[in-house]
Order: sequence, then structure tokens, then C-alpha cells
Amino acid sequence: MKTFKISILVAIISFCLPTASSAQADYYFSLTYSPSLPVGDVANFTGDFSWRGVGIDARFLLNDNVSVGFNTGWNVLREESDGVVSEVIVGENNTATISGKRFRFTNSIPVLITTHYHWGDSDDIRPYIGAGAGLYYINQRVEMGLYAAEEESTRFGISPSAGVMFPAFYNSSLNVGIQYHQAFAANDYNSVGYLAFNIGLTWGP
Repeated sequence: MKTFKISILVAIISFCLPTASSAQADYYFSLTYSPSLPVGDVANFTGDFSWRGVGIDARFLLNDNVSVGFNTGWNVLREESDGVVSEVIVGENNTATISGKRFRFTNSIPVLITTHYHWGDSDDIRPYIGAGAGLYYINQRVEMGLYAAEEESTRFGISPSAGVMFPAFYNSSLNVGIQYHQAFAANDYNSVGYLAFNIGLTWGP
């Protein structure tokens, strides 16, 4: 599972970095650190604030203000029990009760098509708002002693965002923003929603 997620991010970064390094005045490329706060249904499963997250964003400018592009990343929501808890495990032929410290994880990897509107000039402070839509790969896992169980799903979701780019150095900007991710409920899976607080560097015009 970890190898799969890391391979996705490495492949995307490898594809984007050569593009970013030869940037003309027509697109942005961003790498951000993205801690997150779960909201809605997922907060009942993994409700703690998470410091584990990374974001990748590419925007191709259609004119001075409007861009289209894609967004991806990896956020890990986590919750651990207060001390030892017990759970009943129902199998096909029997039922068992296990006790131990419980850890829950929600992994989210979005692959989104985005559009943004930017204010200001390319060499000035640039506020922006945007929205994205696409697919979310969701993995939810419970670990308790020697017991572990996980569920995987892929579903549709949306992601509005807002932020500000501050000019920094060598054709880069400090990018600070907030992004809401919402992977909708599907079949027997609950919705997964979280706020990502993005801070990182953007290269571009």
C-alpha cells in the first residue's frame, strides 16, 4: 500500500519537475506541505488533526488571470484510542472479542482537474480562488494488536480552494492557502471530507 502511494507521487513529481524548471510565463507549479483537519463523517473514524500531508499543483494560464490544471497529493488522517479498548469481530463462522490500543488511518489521494482565478500581476502579491473535481482514492485501516483490517475505494469528489502567492526569490512565490476536499459517499462507504492548510513554494511567471 505505501509503495503504491509513493510510486504515484514520485511519478507525478518526475513528470512535472522538468516542466517547471523550463517555465515560460504561462503556468505555475507548486509543492506544498498540507496538514489537515477532518470534517463530517470521516471525523467519526479519524478525528484528530493530522500533520501528514503533501500537495502538488500545476496551473496553465489561459490569460493573465484564469488557469486550468490538475491537483494531487497525499493526506493521512489518524486517530488512536485513549488506552485499551475492546472490539467485537464477526467472522463467517465465529465471533471474537479483541482488546488493545486501537489506531485508525484514512489515506486520501485526489487526482483533480482544476480551474483558478488569480488577481494582481505576476510579480506582485496574487490572491486566488479555485475549484477542482475528479477522483479520490481512499484507504481506511484499523490496527489493533495483531489485528488489522482495511477498505479501499475510489469515488468522485470536489475541492474548492483559496489562497495567496507572495513573491519570494528566483521566479518563485510563497504559496499559502486552504483547500477543502470532499470525496462523496458511494455504495457502503461514508463520505470523506477534510480541510488542507497548504504552505509551500510556487514556480512560474
